[in-house]
Amino acid sequence: LRADPQDLARWIREFGLDAAASQERLAALRGARGTAGVTHALALALPWLGHALFHGAPLVAVANSFAMWICGVRLESRAGPLRFGLFLTLVTLVGAIVELAVVNDPIPALGASATLAGVIAAYLLFHCAARARVVFPVLIWPVFFEVPVLVLVITWIAVQVPQVGRLLSAPGSRSPGVLAVGAGAAAGLVLAPLLLGRKRVRGRGHR
Repeated sequence: LRADPQDLARWIREFGLDAAASQERLAALRGARGTAGVTHALALALPWLGHALFHGAPLVAVANSFAMWICGVRLESRAGPLRFGLFLTLVTLVGAIVELAVVNDPIPALGASATLAGVIAAYLLFHCAARARVVFPVLIWPVFFEVPVLVLVITWIAVQVPQVGRLLSAPGSRSPGVLAVGAGAAAGLVLAPLLLGRKRVRGRGHR
């Protein structure tokens, strides 16, 4: 991210998951009335879902977008946009609850790591033997080959390691904690059969 440090700090404070800031917003909401109450309610609710829409570094954004393209598109075509959207919302909220209640790191968390963990877990539940077609440029010629999706998942996990996430994130922010990511994956495994269907796809499959 390249922005004015003050603007960046304000942006992270508004959209990042921060337990202390959430408690301050909750206290302000309790004493507010009318339009002010609506404003404080929105300020309290915004980070719960908004943090998953932003990333602290281009590489993290690329990794999460790639994972969503490989796994999320298949799940959406399987369940439809409404059920898949509900699935994403619930997984994101579970990750946010764990982030605020258990991880409780003073540095605000940005990124969709917990949400993507749920998407990847659901995808592996239904397509554990799938393979992805990858293109790799050799000089001016594109070379196509297949890679097990598990290899791509391991690569995604490496980007989510806390030490790596802190190095890649914007100053003053971080990726969601390991427990929040684990909670997102667990929520994905539990919610997938309920919202995305129970039938597993046999065979290797491709993406």
